[in-house]
Amino acid sequence: MKPEEMLMQIQEIENEGEKIISEAKKRAQSIIEEASRKSIEMISATRINLEEERKLAIKKVNEEIEKKIEELNTENSKTIENFRILLNKKRDELISKIREKVIG
Repeated sequence: MKPEEMLMQIQEIENEGEKIISEAKKRAQSIIEEASRKSIEMISATRINLEEERKLAIKKVNEEIEKKIEELNTENSKTIENFRILLNKKRDELISKIREKVIG
């Protein structure tokens, strides 16, 4: 084989190697871009899920607070009613005692 032919074969092999390296770089860049895109999508989906979970947790806490407020209001109303009944009873007892002393 002539030196020129050998040189041509070496250049072809080098060119083929450069093509392979170039294609590998393009493929690697494509993989990196796809991975980056998927990562961004996953992060976004996670944020959305966390936000939804946070909203549900807040809603649940607010419902529990409302329930406790209603329970406290009911308990407070019962306490006030019982106190009113007791006051009326004591008032009636005092009125009866005063009548007994005045009338008889």
